[in-house]
Amino acid sequence: MRPTRGAASTVDLTEYREFISTTPVGSGGEISIEEGDNRRAIKRRLTKVAHEANLDIKWRRTTNDKVLFEVEQRAPSTNGNGAEPHVRVPRRPRDEVLEEVAV
Repeated sequence: MRPTRGAASTVDLTEYREFISTTPVGSGGEISIEEGDNRRAIKRRLTKVAHEANLDIKWRRTTNDKVLFEVEQRAPSTNGNGAEPHVRVPRRPRDEVLEEVAV
């Protein structure tokens, strides 16, 4: 059974945390993609761990067998939790929209 979207991850990120902790800001690295590895999953996990350490990852274009990246200091956010602030625009009530259509 596959986990549903948004389900808690069961992947151990220790290896990624160790890798990020030994890579100084301003330098980069290369990860070889081995058979059975998923390129997108590797990038997602490394980005997640970097964000936990208040860092950003700048990805570089590469061939199919490796991923190249650079570690950068994360820009401060205005809402304090590390994420960009998001302003949600409220929708108009459905009955108002239906009244306009009926007119």
